[in-house]
Amino acid sequence: LVVDLPPGPRGATLADACAGDDALRREVESLLGNQDVPVNVDRPVWAPASQLLDPDPPLTPGTMLGPYRIEAPLGAGGMGEVFRATDTRLNRGVAIKVLPARVASDPRLRARFGREARAIAALAHPHICTLHDVGRQDGIDFLVMEHLDGETLAALLSKAPLPFTRALTHAVEIASALDHAHRHGVVHR
Repeated sequence: LVVDLPPGPRGATLADACAGDDALRREVESLLGNQDVPVNVDRPVWAPASQLLDPDPPLTPGTMLGPYRIEAPLGAGGMGEVFRATDTRLNRGVAIKVLPARVASDPRLRARFGREARAIAALAHPHICTLHDVGRQDGIDFLVMEHLDGETLAALLSKAPLPFTRALTHAVEIASALDHAHRHGVVHR
């Protein structure tokens, strides 16, 4: 593993693995630079991340973003806010990830959002949400993804421990999706 190598051999291994893709190499080096940062997993990631986002969601129910009608907020993370919406052309539910205005003003972060869209679009797996569309309207960058109804794993685990076979099934599904992403050069942060 690259992470286990000392800096000298690490650089050569990264250069070979990234095959001249400077953006990929910078992204991997950024991830490696954060490997010793402590990670707190005792609460959902969106709890601290949502405090960094705009206090009022940029989109309210009924707002149109292209052909998509915003219905309700679903959550927030480090790179965006997610809303349940309706695709009025196809009359189907979708999830829209919006890049907050304070992030969209940074060209590096907008470029990263674009890379995220291209990376997601390259993935086709039963346990990875499908990307339907990407766009920009009125200064708002957005991704339109498959909307999945259901309970989060965190909510499910808060009720009671999962039976072993069910936990194993979920673990295999998650590992399969991560393996697929990794094989396509996508590292989920």
